[in-house]
Amino acid sequence: MTDNAHPGKQAHLYLPAKDRSSWVSPSENLPLQYLAWGARNFFEEPTPKSAHYGWVVAVILEGNPTLQTEHTEIQLSPGSIVTIAPSQISGWSSPENADCRFILWVWQDSPNIPGFNLDHIWQSKLSSQQRSHFRNLHDLGKKEISSIDEQSAQSLRGHFLILSAALQRVNVSPSKNTRDNERLHKAKQWILKNLDSPQPIARLCDFLDISQSSLHRLFISSLSMSPQKFIHQLKMQTAQQLLDDKTKSVKEVAYELGYRHPGDLRRALNAFHQCRHKAKE
Repeated sequence: MTDNAHPGKQAHLYLPAKDRSSWVSPSENLPLQYLAWGARNFFEEPTPKSAHYGWVVAVILEGNPTLQTEHTEIQLSPGSIVTIAPSQISGWSSPENADCRFILWVWQDSPNIPGFNLDHIWQSKLSSQQRSHFRNLHDLGKKEISSIDEQSAQSLRGHFLILSAALQRVNVSPSKNTRDNERLHKAKQWILKNLDSPQPIARLCDFLDISQSSLHRLFISSLSMSPQKFIHQLKMQTAQQLLDDKTKSVKEVAYELGYRHPGDLRRALNAFHQCRHKAKE
């Protein structure tokens, strides 16, 4: 490997025991130079402090390893993510005799994180959703390196760009309110287009990729009503508007809204209007 560490600082790649999971690039031309994952016991097998080849990105999944730098120690915990420039001296240890689990990349190029001072370690904390995203990216990398071919360099460059974007988004994730508003807007748009769905709740959960309990909480917190009630109200309002326009028959409106028989629509409308009338009394 090419020594791209800071001048005057000897770079080393300290490999784990051979039964630990890791991969070393067979070529200096690949964007990814090293990949590691799984369990490590840095109490029994600490990694000496040194400069290193490439830009290290590590995510702690389990345990509390210590990242040792030239002048300090950083205690990490599950969900911690760090990026280390080639100019930085660093190593790994642990305050306790226990395994930790992590995923780690070493890239040829810098991920260009905003505000990343090359004289410091970049550190942040991942949400559970972000942690899952980085694990998926690492899994994609493992699949690519399992069979290196002529397209691997291009594929790994794509992996690097996606990872860089994920790093840049770590500290600018949208707030919960923003995410909820976006989901609610998508939900309403889907419902309007699928008023004839025979299983709207299940299909809507598939569309939003959330559980039925999460969907229920979203509607209760945002609209103070269940998704079932919202869909029913919207269906009844749409049915009444179509019937008032007198451009379609009751049968046509019923089929358009997913009812098998016109009588089912009539009964649903009558019950809906009766409930609204009682609510006004």
